[in-house]
Amino acid sequence: MSKLLVKLFNGVDLDPKDFSGTSDPYVIVRLGNQQGKSKTVMKNLNPVWNESYTFDVTNMSDVLTFNVIDYDYLSSDDPMGNIGILLSTIPKNQPQALNLPLSNCKGGSLNVEISFLDALPPGMRTNTYVAQPVPNKNWQASLELQVQQIQRQIVAMQQRVDSSLKNVNNSAKEDLRKALKSLLSQINSLECYSKKLSVLSERYLEDPVEVQRTLQDLLVVAKTIVQVATILNNIATFVFPFTPLAPMTPLLMTASGILRSVQAALNNTTPQQVAITAVELSNCAITIHNCFNELLSAIQLFSQQVIRADANGNVKYTISYQ
Repeated sequence: MSKLLVKLFNGVDLDPKDFSGTSDPYVIVRLGNQQGKSKTVMKNLNPVWNESYTFDVTNMSDVLTFNVIDYDYLSSDDPMGNIGILLSTIPKNQPQALNLPLSNCKGGSLNVEISFLDALPPGMRTNTYVAQPVPNKNWQASLELQVQQIQRQIVAMQQRVDSSLKNVNNSAKEDLRKALKSLLSQINSLECYSKKLSVLSERYLEDPVEVQRTLQDLLVVAKTIVQVATILNNIATFVFPFTPLAPMTPLLMTASGILRSVQAALNNTTPQQVAITAVELSNCAITIHNCFNELLSAIQLFSQQVIRADANGNVKYTISYQ
């Protein structure tokens, strides 16, 4: 049985799918009932993957397909184009470097190299993913239901943010609203990704690449939570200078704990460490969720205070949101 080596290098001028004018593309390379899945490159229309996949070739009439997809965890992923190549049309005598124009999209292409091998050269296995059978997606449907439940809770909390700020009379009120909703958005992502990691930790050996990808996504969320929580603390101190908001301290400590936990898993990506991190993040998600609710209660309690800006009406802090 011969093997097919597919090297996926990069994408060129892919379709923008996000409101920001970018996309988060990944590629599924499939041959028959085998598939390989690339990493996701965030916010990039010219992504570089530099990944390789090997497939067992059983029928030269099979079609090798490349499906480019925009990753969107909180809704359905969006197709960005595809291309198929009949194996019998690929020369066997030497590697074929190809620029593949994508179909079913506005434009874009993939740069790949395809070659037939009787056996993999020594040492190549360490840098090559062996394509796996198409996985069962039942667990993904179950996870989607859990995410939908989280979304409903977040919508209720968004309404509570507006209610809590109703009586705040301060020049920084809108900044406080933005910071609270920005943090709430990150809490939403944290809870969703934590659920996903919990499920994946039980299936680690089946999909280690997806575990790694989820940890990388969690690292971005963790860093953003720390940043937004710090900004929120600065604004809250300005709005309520004589009444410190007690929930801010555990909120900041929990945010730092989340970051440490994710970094520990990335530094030691074993099934045991991933399982430990999944539990820690689930607990942190509950804690930070409770801190947020307590913070809203504290704001509501002290919202009758009127604190003025300086003589010129200027706010003396700088705010930068993701």
